[in-house]
Amino acid sequence: MFNSDHKHTFTISKTKSWSPVSVNIKEMLTTLDGALALSIVLQDDGYDHNLIRKRLTPFRHSLWNYKKDTGVKRMVKHLLFLLLYYPLYVVFVSKKGRYIDQTEGDALAQIQVVIKKVINS
Repeated sequence: MFNSDHKHTFTISKTKSWSPVSVNIKEMLTTLDGALALSIVLQDDGYDHNLIRKRLTPFRHSLWNYKKDTGVKRMVKHLLFLLLYYPLYVVFVSKKGRYIDQTEGDALAQIQVVIKKVINS
């Protein structure tokens, strides 16, 4: 969704997904011979599920990013935002809004799979 090199999305066990290139982890594991899944865990620390599929206007998106920063970085970003980013972005790119990539910050969005190799003798 955010990365131009994005090739797949992953789900633990959903049969349907919004993505046509979604990989079901449990189904994928059944194709591995001699593998026993010890755990499959969704790790989503700091990820706000209320923001999924929510579009923010460019202004609100910048405010959302601005709230995450502190100190000098915040002041510099604010100055650049006021002088360059917001006026140019709104005029030339988008007034419809855009999705929020929470993984740009501290949010975690991954699936951890622990597999044990089973040796049949």
